[in-house]
Formats: sequence, C-alpha cells, structure tokens
Amino acid sequence: MKLKLLLIILLVNGLTSCSMVSANILRMFAPARIPAEVRQSTITLHSLDNTKFKSRLVTNVSANNRQVIINKIPVLSNRDIAHCEPFEYKKGQYGLKFRLTTKGKMQWQQSCAEFRGMKGAMALGGQFKCFFLFSEDFRGPYYKIAASLSKKEAEEISHTVIHNYEVIKNS
Repeated sequence: MKLKLLLIILLVNGLTSCSMVSANILRMFAPARIPAEVRQSTITLHSLDNTKFKSRLVTNVSANNRQVIINKIPVLSNRDIAHCEPFEYKKGQYGLKFRLTTKGKMQWQQSCAEFRGMKGAMALGGQFKCFFLFSEDFRGPYYKIAASLSKKEAEEISHTVIHNYEVIKNS
C-alpha cells in the first residue's frame, strides 16, 4: 500500500510540464529502448477536460488558434493500437479505423462510454494534430474515430501507427 501511494505521488509530481504530452508521459509510453524516431512520432489520443479544476494532470494546448484544456495522460497510445487504416466519414474528410490490443480495447470502451459524443485531441509526437469525436458505437473488433483529416494525413498517420506498433512489439 505504501509503495502504491509513493508511486502515485511520484507520478503526479513528475507531470508538471506545460507541453501537450510531457517528456515524462512520453517516457512512460515510449521508453528509451525504443528508437528515437518512434518516440518522436508517437500517436496519442487524449480526452478534453471540461471540469475547470486546476490540476497537474491537465494542460493547455494551442489548437486552431485557441487554447484547449486536455488530460495529459492519453486514453490510447501506440502501445494500444495494433493496426490503423483511414476511412472516409464525410465527403473529403477522413477518420481512422483502429484495431486495438486487449488493454487498448478496455481503455477505449471505458473512454467512449464516459466521453460518448464528446471531442478528444490527437497528438503526433507530442504536438496537437486534430480533434476527433469519441464514438457512440464502441464495440469491436475495429474502432472508428471521426477526425477531420485529409486522405493523405490519414494515410500517413496509419502508416506511422503500424510502423510504431511493430517496432514497439519487437523491442
């Protein structure tokens, strides 16, 4: 019990950066043994924070020329996404279709139930990429997120996700 409390305190104290995804968070999800190219292109999905409470677990990000508050700890990261491919959900706008690991499925289902229909933020290498909507249909095996990406952007992110997952799995 004391060890768990100590770990929680250390985690909270380590989350003090104002960047979208602090170096501490990236190290948790992309440790040093993983090549730098993967750490720099880590895909993370975050929920927005609408509580207006001050916390070290949230941060401001610049998104479309306005400040948005997001949770620092991602809902999903490259460790949870086994496969990704683009899909067109509106004319000219693409989202991403994921196949998740077992842990990723549980996290995504819980997040979708909690944030159903709400916006989230996707980060690529710790930088804001786009907003997405948490799905109302969160049954597998594939999970879709509606994000206003171009076909090229969606394909690039899909390739990055697949590449990163293979490197992480083999390291």
